[in-house]
Amino acid sequence: MLRIKPTLIITSVILTIVTAVAFSYANLKRTNDGLNARIDVLHAQIAQREAESERLARDIESVEAINDELLSERARLAAIESRYQMRTEQLIHELSAAQQAVNELRQSNHEEVKSWANTRVPAGALRLLGHAGAAGSYSNGENDHAYIFGATGEPFTAVYRTQF
Repeated sequence: MLRIKPTLIITSVILTIVTAVAFSYANLKRTNDGLNARIDVLHAQIAQREAESERLARDIESVEAINDELLSERARLAAIESRYQMRTEQLIHELSAAQQAVNELRQSNHEEVKSWANTRVPAGALRLLGHAGAAGSYSNGENDHAYIFGATGEPFTAVYRTQF
């Protein structure tokens, strides 16, 4: 029989163990290198996402500033709309009062007043008023319109030169 020396067996076992450890170490080193490369890629992605996050934060600040401006503009427009509505209601009220005054004149018991109120202003008179406006001779000194005064002496409408 073969007789194997114990030192040879121990040497073989040690050599096998060293070889296995060397292969394991090489495998672990490849795995470690792969994981380090993956870590580097993840670090680059983190840096990229941080930069994108900062850009988005600046964009949000810009959008919020624009939103504040738009809200302010909306408030100004609402105030203008409110004043417009109030003025429109006031003008409707004034028109109604003027129409009522004209209707009262048209239904007057005094025949001359009734006749005057129901007579249309001749086109020639309106043209003459337009020429007076072109010459700058309105009583209010304005060149583009003249006021028609009601029975109370207050102007209740303006005649514009472009209407002739």
